Amino acid sequence: MIGGWRSAAGVFAVSVLVLALSSPAQAAAGTRTTAPAHSSSGSPPTAPTAPTGQWITAAGWASAPVVGGASPVALPILAKDFSVKAGLVSASLSISGEGVYSATIDGAPVSPAVLEPGYSVDTRAYYSTYDITALVANNSSHRIGVQLGSGIWAEATSPGRYSKLSHVAGPVAVNATLTLSYGDGTSGSVATDPTWQATTGPTTVADWYGGEDFDNGRVTPGWQQPGTTLATWSTAVIAAMPPGLRLTAKIGPPIIEQDTVTSVGITQPAPGVYVVDFGRQVGGWPVLHVSGPAGTRVKLTPTEVVSASTGLVNSSSFAGLYDSYTLSGSASAVQTWHPQFVYHGFRYVQLEGMPSPPTPATLSAIDLSTDTDAAGSFNSSDPTLTTLHSLTSRAITNNSMSVLTDCPDREKLGWLEEVHLVFDALAAHQNLGYQQPGVAGTYGQRIEHIIADSQTPAGLIPDTAPEYTVFPGGFRDDVNWGGTLVQMPWDLYRSYGDATTMSTYYPNMQRYLNYLNGQLGRGGTGLIGTALGDWFTEAKGPNGTGYALNNALIENVGLYNALTTMANIGRVLGRPDVAVWSARAAALAAAINSRWLTPTGDYGPDQASNAVPLAAGIVPAAQIASTRTALLTSITAAGGRFKLGEISIGPMLTALSAMGRDDIAYQAVISTAGRGYGAIAASGATALTEGWGGAADGASQDHFMLGAVDSWMSQDIAGLKQSVGSVDWANLTITPQLITGMTSASATHITDRGTIRVAWSRPDATADAAVTIDLPAGTTATVVLPSGTSQIGAGRSLLSTGPQTTWTTVLPRPQILVYSIGYNNALYTTVNGRITYLTAAVWAAAGYPKPVRLNSTYTRYSFGPAVYAVTNFPAVTAALVESVSYAGWRQAGFPKVVVATRLITNSTVTQWDGDPAVILRNPDGTFQHLSAAQWTALGRPTLLRFPNQRWVALAGGPTILLLTNFSAGIGHVATLSEWTAAGRPTALTHQILHGSTWIIHAGNPQIYLQLPASAPIPITFAEWTAAGRPRPTVV
Repeated sequence: MIGGWRSAAGVFAVSVLVLALSSPAQAAAGTRTTAPAHSSSGSPPTAPTAPTGQWITAAGWASAPVVGGASPVALPILAKDFSVKAGLVSASLSISGEGVYSATIDGAPVSPAVLEPGYSVDTRAYYSTYDITALVANNSSHRIGVQLGSGIWAEATSPGRYSKLSHVAGPVAVNATLTLSYGDGTSGSVATDPTWQATTGPTTVADWYGGEDFDNGRVTPGWQQPGTTLATWSTAVIAAMPPGLRLTAKIGPPIIEQDTVTSVGITQPAPGVYVVDFGRQVGGWPVLHVSGPAGTRVKLTPTEVVSASTGLVNSSSFAGLYDSYTLSGSASAVQTWHPQFVYHGFRYVQLEGMPSPPTPATLSAIDLSTDTDAAGSFNSSDPTLTTLHSLTSRAITNNSMSVLTDCPDREKLGWLEEVHLVFDALAAHQNLGYQQPGVAGTYGQRIEHIIADSQTPAGLIPDTAPEYTVFPGGFRDDVNWGGTLVQMPWDLYRSYGDATTMSTYYPNMQRYLNYLNGQLGRGGTGLIGTALGDWFTEAKGPNGTGYALNNALIENVGLYNALTTMANIGRVLGRPDVAVWSARAAALAAAINSRWLTPTGDYGPDQASNAVPLAAGIVPAAQIASTRTALLTSITAAGGRFKLGEISIGPMLTALSAMGRDDIAYQAVISTAGRGYGAIAASGATALTEGWGGAADGASQDHFMLGAVDSWMSQDIAGLKQSVGSVDWANLTITPQLITGMTSASATHITDRGTIRVAWSRPDATADAAVTIDLPAGTTATVVLPSGTSQIGAGRSLLSTGPQTTWTTVLPRPQILVYSIGYNNALYTTVNGRITYLTAAVWAAAGYPKPVRLNSTYTRYSFGPAVYAVTNFPAVTAALVESVSYAGWRQAGFPKVVVATRLITNSTVTQWDGDPAVILRNPDGTFQHLSAAQWTALGRPTLLRFPNQRWVALAGGPTILLLTNFSAGIGHVATLSEWTAAGRPTALTHQILHGSTWIIHAGNPQIYLQLPASAPIPITFAEWTAAGRPRPTVV
């Protein structure tokens, strides 16, 4: 059957993108070289290539649906038969869809990814390329099938269904190319066009917010299998897609099925009505297993809560949010179905129309979440803290979809403030910034890409990204939301060493901060105006309006934080406008203090007004003590509780920690006297809630915006905190807080170097504690305990907080695998799934284990002499690809070199605008022209297109060139003033430029680079070395 069909065999051959590095030095910079995490075929990975078909759909869907109007009878399904001849080497499918697509080969999913392609702005269509070699066979016929759903792309608001918003960008459609490559050098392809067969299928409604309806009686039996006649189907039609739609390779990991959840109870609150309880919040799908008479319609209503008085679906579940399944066929056959074009947030599912009472086997659930690696843990002797960590983790998991959403039920929108306010908790839960096996880009990079894509022409960053609807006022334009554009890249750099994201989106950040600069004066001299402020404060109940806060102050400090972060980014990148951002931040700080710093040396009586400036570092030195006193006084006046919103809770915890008053923070966090974290933990909630009252609130029961407490627990209570100024966890400052009443706390964090662990424990709440610290190679720490301060390095350190502390560091020999390769003398190892050079120090520390010699295969193109070695490592499944010199080939014993019949890994073919030439970029970064015959011999791989004018930096040196015709190598050396006048754009680094020659004048040792139509350019020795020391021509 179709709908939520699941493969019993579980054969998934996935290849979103494999990044094979040209050197382990690049691997050491943070890029992994591993094969697809879900590949089970053993097939070579496939780099993403854009589909080249037409956008097609079924009749009735050729144009965009009308909001609130009559919709086609059902959603499209499409199919195309194809044949495979003998000698197949590889098969791949490049596919994009607008709406939601699900693709199969002979009924088997091409990927474990679901809800593809995910969120995007209306002018962009993400595509993925899947290795489907394991799904097809030689000398056989096959069928590709595609099912389409509306998604949020075509959220036209179905009659009678709940909808948060209406958003229609165009018709649902698919664009795909299936490519077959054979050993004899030939290839074949199948692309979407009007020869495909199409119909409207059994999914009759797929409303992103309102739910999905499926009529099994509308299924064409065997439609996914080759040879099945589709006589009642029509041919596909061309979809009228919006103009300017851009195909872009998908960034970051996909959403996949995670865990299967079983029910914990079933009630019958009314005749014929049953409520299934899963015991916790789920972000995903209910799965129905049912038998009964054909035509029976079962209605499934997912909900986070049920009415305490009736046991039925509570009104907070939003009327009109439900799924339905209509049975067909034999009454005794068990039919299994789940929605596949929508998802829900729920703990309970109300069943109506059941042909017989449900049993525990009738309904299960599937968790869905983005396929990120786990990143850490927290545990403690305090049940409230441990519960809060569990609740936060569940809420993050359930909201980690194609973007980080606010809640998985009523909104499913990418509200941005949570991303940077709770970043440390997010990064402690899942990998946001390390390259994952077989994935192009990271989850964090995808989120930043979508944020930048959502920027308006004026420079504004909306509060939600993508911006599927325009909200009014502060719900669209608030710096604590839009400022994520600036904060996210800095967080990715700080936590993962990712400088690329900062550089890529620096122009977007400039535009946004310049836009905000134009808003100054609206809130008074040198100040911006008020927007949302400290959203959803502690005092705000289900129907409350909150209490007075200085929201204007909070807005302006939010801008100050963005400006100071921008200055930090500029310093790291070496940008010339650092002084601009620093000056603006200083002026804004002066304006804030002039407006709100009182004669008594504080910012007012409420907690947020003092916590936020303290955490931002905006308080003048002379007033820090008085502001801290005012903050402590406000907490005491509130009975030791926090009265804060989501913007100020993080700064409050930061400010108290800086004061050495984590004890006060702890008491406020665990307090159950009123609304707060303690109330949430004690309320029976199973995920972090939106409201401070926990499960008792009518707000979302699955919302991580208050999750800043989770990073405070790991960093301050357990003590696992990265040092200020450290990047990628190279150095930590470990200061565990031995809170009165607690006997233990521990935290772990997984980095690319390895796992960091800090744990302390003591026999009772007043005794000295034993502290255990595990640091991976390349990591150091400053440990601050009541008994003293010490510097420690890699290994396990055992310490005590007692007065007679002996600082003992136990350094076990690292258990590493060492590898050698035949064509050089380097040693290699693998760290967390990536290949890296092995340093002499690490090898020595490991006791000089004997290297394992790895075999390489050697290949070259038929039209070039360069030889490349492809080496597979046992710990990773992608290959290391490096160019091999003659000396290296000789050292390896003159192995056989195979002529490549397709692109060698890490090669690309490109065209530059206005130039018909096809350029091959080799794995070593060199370029060469390809003739039409050479391009054809490689299977006519997809061309990547780039603008022909670009700024280029020569590898190894300071020279920057402005190439007005990059493909021909025409340009000149850029002067500093010329580069500065252009805004110092990022220069792409190249070792060798096409069309260039190297020359040397007789009797003069200076080497020059000669570009076409340009004077010779003097080259440094380092630049010449980076280019491979090519032999210069004597002139």
